[in-house]
Amino acid sequence: MHDDIDPRPPGPDELTIAQVARALNIKPGVVYHWADCGHLPTRRGPAGRKYVHFTSEIEAACRQRVFRSSHLPSAVKTQAPPDMTGDAV
Repeated sequence: MHDDIDPRPPGPDELTIAQVARALNIKPGVVYHWADCGHLPTRRGPAGRKYVHFTSEIEAACRQRVFRSSHLPSAVKTQAPPDMTGDAV
């Protein structure tokens, strides 16, 4: 059981890890890794599910991280053009 659960339901701009992965066309494991490493801010909501406050700035930074990744396949990278004005998450 997690001791960091925030009982509030997800807000309108909060997505689950799986939803973020679908939005970026990457595997959920990649998003979990980013969250675990502190690259992506999350909160643990009801039932222990992680939520991401998925703003346009966070999305742009995630797409930049995808584009710059040496671990993701080229086919994924071409679908995530970087926003060169944003900072990497």
